[in-house]
Amino acid sequence: MSRGTRFLGRFDPAWKYALVGGLLSIPFSLGEYWLSGMGTNYPAGMLVVGAGITGYLAQRGGVDTAKSGLGAGFIGGLPVYLALFPPLIQSFAAWPSPLGVIVLPCLVVGIVALLTVLGGIAGLVGGWVAKKVGVLQRRAVHS
Repeated sequence: MSRGTRFLGRFDPAWKYALVGGLLSIPFSLGEYWLSGMGTNYPAGMLVVGAGITGYLAQRGGVDTAKSGLGAGFIGGLPVYLALFPPLIQSFAAWPSPLGVIVLPCLVVGIVALLTVLGGIAGLVGGWVAKKVGVLQRRAVHS
């Protein structure tokens, strides 16, 4: 067994699918952001697609779809975190108050949580689609 295979064997199988879906969605998210004019619009559509694909593949592989979708949402949200970080820091610098010290971390946690939950929901939907497609395939084979 090679060293890389042993390293991957230590990961939870759900995270293997999450890495695939999350990393797969990043270039498409960046492309969608670039095509939108790179303004204040931070699209999460490709994150949802990547997490849905993750859920589909995880269901077919017998892995927890919600867990893999949550991971894909967290990883796939990386471009959004990086795009939102500078404006958040600038607004904090413009509003240096004790309340800002509380609000900024809450906003960061809220954004990460929102995208992670969005990925989890998409993963569940992808798993549901995989179940439905599997049933349809079995019916077609038995007909």
